[in-house]
Amino acid sequence: MECKTCQKQLFAVNVLIFYKQEENQIHLSLKPESRSAVEHQSLTYSKGKKITNVNCKYCSKAIGKELPYGPNSALFVAFGIDKVVLLNRQLPPRSTWCTSMNCFPEVEVRSVNQFFGTPFVFPPASKEKGLANPIQFADPKNVDNFSWYMPENSKVPRDYQIQCYVESLLRDLVVVIPTGAGKTLVGTMLMRKMRQLNPDHLVLFVVDRVPLVFQQAEAIEIDSGLKMCRMCGETKSPRMIQRLQGGAFDGLVCTAGALINSLRRGTLNMTEFSCIVVDECHHASGGHAFSDILGMVRSCPEQLRPRILGLTASLVPNNKSHTVSLPKILKNLEPAVIYRPCLSYKHERKESLVTLKIPDEIRSYIQDAQIQFNSFIQQIQAYRKEFQMLTDSNTHIVKGQLRAVKDNIFNDSYAAYGFKPEEIEGLFGLLGSIEICRDISIPEAVAMLSTTNASVLPGVQDLIVRYQNYQNISPKMMELSKHIQNYNGSKVIVFVNTRELCRKLWRHLSKEFPELNPLVVVGNSGHDGMGWEEQQKNISEEFKRGDSHLIISTSILEEGIDVPDCALVIRFSNVFSIIQNIQSKGRARQANSQYVVFAYEDEECRFEELQKNEKQLDELLKELCSENGLPSPKACDIIQELINIDQSLSVTALKKKQKRKEEDLTCLVRLVIHCNRDVNLQNIEVNIVFFL
Repeated sequence: MECKTCQKQLFAVNVLIFYKQEENQIHLSLKPESRSAVEHQSLTYSKGKKITNVNCKYCSKAIGKELPYGPNSALFVAFGIDKVVLLNRQLPPRSTWCTSMNCFPEVEVRSVNQFFGTPFVFPPASKEKGLANPIQFADPKNVDNFSWYMPENSKVPRDYQIQCYVESLLRDLVVVIPTGAGKTLVGTMLMRKMRQLNPDHLVLFVVDRVPLVFQQAEAIEIDSGLKMCRMCGETKSPRMIQRLQGGAFDGLVCTAGALINSLRRGTLNMTEFSCIVVDECHHASGGHAFSDILGMVRSCPEQLRPRILGLTASLVPNNKSHTVSLPKILKNLEPAVIYRPCLSYKHERKESLVTLKIPDEIRSYIQDAQIQFNSFIQQIQAYRKEFQMLTDSNTHIVKGQLRAVKDNIFNDSYAAYGFKPEEIEGLFGLLGSIEICRDISIPEAVAMLSTTNASVLPGVQDLIVRYQNYQNISPKMMELSKHIQNYNGSKVIVFVNTRELCRKLWRHLSKEFPELNPLVVVGNSGHDGMGWEEQQKNISEEFKRGDSHLIISTSILEEGIDVPDCALVIRFSNVFSIIQNIQSKGRARQANSQYVVFAYEDEECRFEELQKNEKQLDELLKELCSENGLPSPKACDIIQELINIDQSLSVTALKKKQKRKEEDLTCLVRLVIHCNRDVNLQNIEVNIVFFL
């Protein structure tokens, strides 16, 4: 292995390993048994803010980090794929060790339990506890089992959230509520009650993305008083499992991948949990880990089977017909039944479609670029006949097929056709330039061709020369500026489909609207991703405080991650699915907010078809609720009986209590200002009567 900067040889291959922390978390590292003997020859270390940097001893450039994610939180060196050269083999840009590991069969692969060279013994799952204590479910004859007293500082549940909560105690349930309407609180209420009914069982909240582990755990703790363990590939360790099973926590918030990994190893057992809340459960289709998890729940003995609660904004995750995809998802979610409650309020949100015409110059560039792209695709079709030629409407499909080619680029079968990694990367660059041209400008598209591997493709240099003097700005950019100007001072989110477009758009808007302090948010995977603790969380807090009024984001903010109510949400890129449309507009929650979709004329019909399918799905969900007998008379009777017993449980009483707390805080703030004192208001509750 060599340093990529100074090209000095650092280590022989026999002291290196691929450490397989998770299926999609793979690191190039030093063998733990060899590290102390060889590291001083080639490495130096420097302390960062949170993590120790690993540097080349010869040129002092950073080549990796020291991470604490080995067994029992053991430290190990993780070399960056873009910082070192392994066995003199060149990898395509944006590669990861996960996608490239198979190219280096000479390097030993070790899993977590083989990290030290010998099998590591994990703590056994406490199966005896689950087998000795069947799960206690709420008894419909005892209404006290259904009460919803919440901690003082929790959110006030709305009437439909209370209805969903009671229904979820009576049966396995999938709750369909729009983004921003409070799905998480329903899950929190269920977990709090199931923990009370089963103090010897944990509760479980499963998410799809790493940032949601930390965000949802914090929200659950605030609204329930439960102490939640946070587990994902970055934090999981045998010590954490021991503390979880030793009673240090009330429940677990984890990614689906981390949970599946622990269940299959036997370090956790599904019977340890009294309930499982699956966030964004529409992912429970195909080969997603949610499907495997729910299958494990169904395999538990009936008296030990956790209660299931699925949460989603829409049950159809893609643009396929709901008549095709919905039955499959419903089968994977069995035995849970669907409940889409009638909301007691509606967002006063204006929704509009802005249809734009593509200028002739931009259309000309797109057509010429497609011709160059498809001329190369014909070579790929000789190997993969199903590979589609690029058109205006299938960019996302072609991009997915191209990724499959990239992942297998080192296979002999591909090499036989003369493909090179830089040529495949060049196709990505050419494809990206088409999107940039449609959405930003011809100059930006030409610049992208010049700065990526696209320039190695035949005919691309001619394309650059032909359009290098064009200055055309896309209609989308001009329309975007108009909308943001009208909402100057309000919070605005702009959604796009790719990281490249996200960052280019951010640079433009930062120059045009510096007073809004635009921020960019992308996902955490890949070499150019943004971690939750280091970046995404800070950006979210800046936006909440009002330090920034404009965010440009990929799909990471569509689903799950909490952001403040916005006055304007713009879908700048194409909308590909029903769930994407529902989640995007769900971010426009401020009173009199606006949700705007930008579409070119060739995209208008597709969006209208999407809206039509959304309405049909809505009607189908109503029918399913009716067939399932929801809302159930039993749940309605329980709610009314509890309110009759204690009027303080009514929504009206809860809202009045919340209002009094807000008034108390307002009076306290006024007193502090009047006294001109620096007082910490945290955890202080003041009775307003004191000030009267």
